[in-house]
Amino acid sequence: MMELCRGAKVARESRTGASRKGELDWKVYEGEFAPVFWLRQKTMNGGIRLAGVGILTLLLVLAGAATPASSSGMARDLSGDSGPESSCTLPSSCVPQQPPTGSCSGETLPTVVRLSSDQMLQQGLLYLVKGPMAVIAETFAERQWEETFPGTMHGVALVQPGKNTSWPPASVEGLSDPQAPDSTEVPSIYNAWRIVEGWHPPFVMYAPLDGAPDVVSLGVFQAGWTISGLTLDHLNYIHNGQERHAWVYLVRADGTEVLLKQVEIADPAAFSILVSERGEIQIRTHDSTLWWTQCLPPLTLAVTKTAQPESRPEPGGQFAFTVRIDNPSPVALTLLSLQDNVYGNIVGQGSGLLEGTTCSVPQLLPSQGSYACGFTTRFLGQPGDSQTDVVTAVAQDAQGRRVQASDEATVLITNVPSAIEVTKTARPFWLMYPGGEVTYSFTVKNVSPVDVVTIDRLIDSIYGDLNGKGTCRVPQRLSVGGSFSCSFATYVSGEAGQRHVNTVTASGVDDDGQPVSGQDTAEVRIAYVPARVDLISFAASPGEDRIAIEWETASEQDHWGFNLYRGTAPDFENASWIGFEAAEGGDGRTYRYEDGDVVLGRIYYYWLEDVDAAGTKTQYGPATAMLVRRVFLPVISH
Repeated sequence: MMELCRGAKVARESRTGASRKGELDWKVYEGEFAPVFWLRQKTMNGGIRLAGVGILTLLLVLAGAATPASSSGMARDLSGDSGPESSCTLPSSCVPQQPPTGSCSGETLPTVVRLSSDQMLQQGLLYLVKGPMAVIAETFAERQWEETFPGTMHGVALVQPGKNTSWPPASVEGLSDPQAPDSTEVPSIYNAWRIVEGWHPPFVMYAPLDGAPDVVSLGVFQAGWTISGLTLDHLNYIHNGQERHAWVYLVRADGTEVLLKQVEIADPAAFSILVSERGEIQIRTHDSTLWWTQCLPPLTLAVTKTAQPESRPEPGGQFAFTVRIDNPSPVALTLLSLQDNVYGNIVGQGSGLLEGTTCSVPQLLPSQGSYACGFTTRFLGQPGDSQTDVVTAVAQDAQGRRVQASDEATVLITNVPSAIEVTKTARPFWLMYPGGEVTYSFTVKNVSPVDVVTIDRLIDSIYGDLNGKGTCRVPQRLSVGGSFSCSFATYVSGEAGQRHVNTVTASGVDDDGQPVSGQDTAEVRIAYVPARVDLISFAASPGEDRIAIEWETASEQDHWGFNLYRGTAPDFENASWIGFEAAEGGDGRTYRYEDGDVVLGRIYYYWLEDVDAAGTKTQYGPATAMLVRRVFLPVISH
């Protein structure tokens, strides 16, 4: 039989169970389980034979699990005394030292592949073979591990053939087996299994159907770990037709037990369990079986998603997202998919909602490794609109266990301030004392880059609310770049030399509800008594990129100034006003005005209009000029 020794840190108690060949003697320390275990077997005559690496030892050493520096020292530290009074040496265990995170599935793991009778054992691969020990020894000179079943000629061995090797097909031979309850002849089965995944050294369990079950502890596990086991029947015989079982239990720290799995003994039988809470895992059986196990830590995956930029001014636009997947698990993972809850599949050609992607799968993620990629898409909306989307990555390990993780990123549409431009003019802009009628004209233009605006107020600093005055009406809805114009006429009077100044303010809101406003000012002058101007000359001449208009007066008295008009035909009625030069007065002077709003090759007509204080206007002209490109030719002398 086997004896199990465990360390702990509080009081002790001993349990003794009957066995077919002696006693099953094992010690339990209540309280926290020590993360170690040891298995040893009593021989058929009642002696004790330690289960070493070459015999029946199970050393479950997990990837990522810390190994105690001194197993016996750990027992002393936990219990506060010298530990169990036995010859057990505490080896490494199958115990995670840190609480796991993430999740993993509990499906059966593909640890072995059973060979058919006509398959050969391939050179360099690892196999577990079962059959007569004489045949095993004859076929395989070197064996990594072997065990002969008590009282029989049969056994099992771990082998790694040095060359391709044939293995006998199933056959039947006479065999004297004192363990067989009702027959002295049992089938002699030749079987082989190829080990294809990580495994821990096998161990033997044996107990009669009518005796106490044999018990093997796999150690203490935290929640989230996956334990897989595979068992082979020693001799493939039926115990008086009774069903044969093994049971997997979880023993909590308070001693209560939970049955995790009942395994029907077959050849092979398998189980895979996701540990849901912390506790000691035990296998118990009433059969003659060979076991090996895998212990896998929980898989973890981390996803980090970022947006660049995190916001754009209305109406939005293109956003670039970066996705980084990290594998903190102690095993390699393969990234299988990347899905976004808004944009769908973000790998390859994507879902059709993407403008571009660099993501692709599958991707190998080594332990502590990472993979990064990105995709671009477009998000449009109103100011304050936001969108949060989540990317989910799915990966799996070599055993097919899947794990997923997600992260989100949020993008925002920000407001772009709106603006309007207001222009106010007065015609005429001067009046003979004591005054006269003036027409005020207004233009309001929406110069916002994105928003429609609605003008709902038009207020003049002197004349008040202009809604309903002349042609002015509000509200007015203006698209981007749109404008509206209106005007009204009124009588303006004042003292000679007085300046009549007033300001109009237009205001409203944009389509985001944000206020907009703008204003402009116009001036009307009250003139003195009429004046007289003697004009000596008026001419226009082209320059490099503009036309200069010059005129000279002999005398100026009570004169207001000069208007300049330009046309492209000798027709004053269709000419446009381009500027005003105020009179200097006195004995006369020379005036010059440069017109830069001209193009090459076109004839321009200019008129000069003098305006006296009484409002009398006199036109002169037209003077003509055309802007031409000057070409300088070299002078060639002979």
